[in-house]
Amino acid sequence: MVQRYLSLSSLRKARLSILVFTASIVFFTIFLCIGGLLVCQAYVNCDPFSAKLIEQDDQIFPIYVIQTVGNLPGMPGLFVAGVFGAALSSLSTVLNSTALVIMADIVKNVIKVELSPKTANRLVKGSGILRVATSLTNSVCSHSVCYYQEFCMYCTTKE
Repeated sequence: MVQRYLSLSSLRKARLSILVFTASIVFFTIFLCIGGLLVCQAYVNCDPFSAKLIEQDDQIFPIYVIQTVGNLPGMPGLFVAGVFGAALSSLSTVLNSTALVIMADIVKNVIKVELSPKTANRLVKGSGILRVATSLTNSVCSHSVCYYQEFCMYCTTKE
């Protein structure tokens, strides 16, 4: 967020962007609360988890979408596109802010190296590829570590 404020030309524009951001968050929170109330009202007499319609609690909103607008062509796909769009937007923000921290705080302030724009661009892209590779490795290795920890627990217990 700070990088967005720093990119604006004046303090007045930064304050205005904070005001717009705050109003958007309030509107979005109200919108989410209304969505939650609609789902709660739809399943007030029937729990989809107990009825075995869903297996996990976080599947309640997708099943609500399927049951209410699933008969309209394209609506479930629009819902999925919205979820993916929100996830990619958040991922983009994280990658962008991490790149800024690497360039502004580590390279310029700690290492104190002045890079050409071409080299800085390569460094940012390389660090982005490294972050994606690290997250993919973590998602694969977390299961291996979990199995290893469980195996070690049984191996070290005394009977």
